[in-house]
Amino acid sequence: MTSGNSTCIHEMTTHGSLTVAVILSILVFMTIAGNILALVAAATSERLKQKKSTAFIVSLSCADLIMGAVIMPFCISITYIDKWPFGRQVCNFRIIMDVTSVTASINSLCVIAIDRYIAITRPLRYPSLVTRCRATCAVLAVWILSITMTFFPVQFNWYRSKSPEALVCYENPNCCSFEPSKEYAVISSIISFHLPAALMIFVYSQVLKEATRQVRMCVRGAEKNQIRHIISAKERRALKTLSLIMGVFLFCWLPFFIINPTQALCGFCLDGFYNLVFLWLGYINSIFNPLLYSRNPEFMAAYRRLLCCDAGKLRFIYLYTVSKYVVYIIDLCC
Repeated sequence: MTSGNSTCIHEMTTHGSLTVAVILSILVFMTIAGNILALVAAATSERLKQKKSTAFIVSLSCADLIMGAVIMPFCISITYIDKWPFGRQVCNFRIIMDVTSVTASINSLCVIAIDRYIAITRPLRYPSLVTRCRATCAVLAVWILSITMTFFPVQFNWYRSKSPEALVCYENPNCCSFEPSKEYAVISSIISFHLPAALMIFVYSQVLKEATRQVRMCVRGAEKNQIRHIISAKERRALKTLSLIMGVFLFCWLPFFIINPTQALCGFCLDGFYNLVFLWLGYINSIFNPLLYSRNPEFMAAYRRLLCCDAGKLRFIYLYTVSKYVVYIIDLCC
């Protein structure tokens, strides 16, 4: 979902192109490896196959895998090139896959939030409410919405800006700058991010409220000091998990979905370099997703079986490696 001159990372070449390319290549590898690991775990674990909610994790991992295997390498491949060498058709394909994968990833996160809300607030009715058929339909709806919102506007050029710079680029097969019209930029940002984000914030706040209420009910017969201890521990754990999920999501994607429509509305008045940095910050969310959304015992057991590593070490190694390179690239860009 790049815009303006942020189609590739050529703007970063002045900041040490080789170093940046290596770091981004590592991020691409981690995105691909983490999401393949999640997909393999879901495909090989009998317990995960039996859980209907696994379909939502698989949808999320597929979207993030497309982002890591298709979109991000396109950007890195032209680090040293001043032009788009793949032609107009491949350019359209890249734009379609870019917007589709981002939209599908974020909307999959929204579906996961709704699934957890139902599991917490309707635990007895959950098996009848979330059937395998309904879970499949929800996943299909996410992908149909994502593809529809992208394929037709790009294929029939409905998204294009009418600015002189954009028209020159669209006539040039060596240019693949995605410069949407004001209407498309605002509508796509609302559908792809702002509505799902608002829904996720509301749903997770309700999940936390309901989880707290259930904990208080469960310990009603215990002693007062024991009540305070149990409630405090469980509330802290729930708050930590939900805060981590929403914090990482908003930190990664909110800056881009603020600057993206702003660029279109002001005629790309902002520096494209910052737009590019925020886009890659959003891409980094796909590295964290496999770990954040598969923190249940079944997934961790599958990871441990596949990697022959205990869950604590796996989590530490993954988070340490990700944080190390994220901090490094931020320092380099600043």
